[in-house]
Amino acid sequence: SDDVLYIDGSAFKGCTNLKYFVFPKGISQISCSILYDCVNLSFVELPPMVTQINTCSFRGCKSLSKIIIPSSVNVIGKYAFYDCTNLKTVILLSENE
Repeated sequence: SDDVLYIDGSAFKGCTNLKYFVFPKGISQISCSILYDCVNLSFVELPPMVTQINTCSFRGCKSLSKIIIPSSVNVIGKYAFYDCTNLKTVILLSENE
C-alpha cells in the first residue's frame, strides 16, 4: 500500500520462512536490520523512490542473489549486504531507467 511510509528496524529480522519481500511504494528508507538473517529471502523489490538503504538492512540474507537499486538511492549503509553470500548481481539503475 502507498499509505505505509515507514517500517521499523528489525521488523522481520530472522524470519527464516520469508522468501520474497515487496516494499510498499511510500517507503523512502529501508530501516536498519529490517530483513537481517532472513536466510531464505531470494527476492526483494525496492520502492522506486527509496533514498536510503540503512545499516545491516539485508545482512545475512544468504539466498538473495540479485537486487535492483533505484537511481533515487543516495546512501547505502555499512554492512547493508554483509554476509549475502549468494549475491551475484547488483543493478544500479540510472535516472533514465
